[in-house]
Amino acid sequence: DYFGSNLDTFTVARIASTAVLGQYSRAYYLVFQPLGNYLSGALANVVFSTLSRIQEDLDRLRRAYLSILSLSALMLFPLCVGMAVAAPELVAVVLGPQWQLAAGLVPWFALAGGCHVASQLSQSLAEARAELNRSIAVQVAYLVGLAVLILLVLPLRTQGVWMIAAIAAASSSVTSFAGLSKYMREAASTP
Repeated sequence: DYFGSNLDTFTVARIASTAVLGQYSRAYYLVFQPLGNYLSGALANVVFSTLSRIQEDLDRLRRAYLSILSLSALMLFPLCVGMAVAAPELVAVVLGPQWQLAAGLVPWFALAGGCHVASQLSQSLAEARAELNRSIAVQVAYLVGLAVLILLVLPLRTQGVWMIAAIAAASSSVTSFAGLSKYMREAASTP
């Protein structure tokens, strides 16, 4: 988890100045503090305990998971779109006018943050069902995918750090959909 959530920041620290790294990290925390830490943490705690209680009743478990996922997506993704669209204003109000680079990174992190929360829900389901190998496999796949994408984009680093933010968003999206795919297939096959 630690390396997966910090590999992009480590990369920016190696390829950019400290001022750019500061802009990158502030944009990241502006999005991930409320979404990744507060919302995701609260949802994961509630979802885990709820799904653990009904882990033996697979039909009820699937319905509960899909309901939780649907309700959270209805609230979460419009919030992420709002953060992405209002990024310049959000950054200006929260951080100040000297953070223009951060305003260009916030939309990428908003996408990554929304996918991260969805991924945490599927991780909670895997943990509630004691499918820890699956949970570890998703984390390893995310880390390897992110590392490969970063290596592919490093020659283009002169284009800006937004490419690293876009890669973090893409990796988060792929991991989120990969984590959801098994449960969505199972839910679709249930009468």
